Amino acid sequence: MGSQAQAAGEPLYRLLGASRDRAGAYGSGINLNLPIPDLLAQFQRWKARGFRAFKMKVGSDDPRADVERVRLVREEIGPDAILMLDANQKWTAGEAAQRVRAFERYDPYWIEEPLPADDVAGHAWLRAHIGCPVALGENLFSAAAFSEFLRRDAVDVVQPDVARVGGITPFLKIAHLAEGFGIPTAPHLVMELSGQLCCAIRHASMIEDLDGGNLTELEALEEPIRTADGYFTPPASAGHGVRFNWDALARWRAPAGHARG
Repeated sequence: MGSQAQAAGEPLYRLLGASRDRAGAYGSGINLNLPIPDLLAQFQRWKARGFRAFKMKVGSDDPRADVERVRLVREEIGPDAILMLDANQKWTAGEAAQRVRAFERYDPYWIEEPLPADDVAGHAWLRAHIGCPVALGENLFSAAAFSEFLRRDAVDVVQPDVARVGGITPFLKIAHLAEGFGIPTAPHLVMELSGQLCCAIRHASMIEDLDGGNLTELEALEEPIRTADGYFTPPASAGHGVRFNWDALARWRAPAGHARG
């Protein structure tokens, strides 16, 4: 798709239909084990960059500590900001219901991966027993896997990862499948491509800008691709806009003959 867009002289999102010219983005981080001062400092940095939507990890072994962290973050970002919670497959269905109910006073926008990723029945049961929307999909790898969750009313927001599902075409199949069920798509990671795809599809939610995890922050690109003021605006250049800085990447090259562990 990227090469076709280049041949057509169009940015990828325009070749795919251009439903919008920019996509909403949220700040995200690997922060479950950050001390509270560092956690709040992270959210302060995101606020300074203009984000109005944020995601934090939950799933501490101490439920009360989890609730306290969510409370403090909600106080930091204010009542009108969007706050998403990500449990990374931490709980059983019954435990998840109990834990999520304790968070609901802080108005979570979704709970992400509360259960093991392949537990369709468990997610369907949980969704019927909590008031918080359920998001999942980073650990599903095909349209057929997403279809099971959609058919069983087990998900509110799908999160395909364009790299893990096999590329742009499979990603679009999943997004269009979800649209048929009235379910939005909020891509997992790969901000540089996910932003283009969110601008292309109609039933899109937000993209994830992982703290320290985008290609610009990893110094992998010739030309930076960043979010600004809570939005991703696709590069105007033809194709997907990702131009790798091969000289910068060379320092990560494994030595010749290096055996993989």
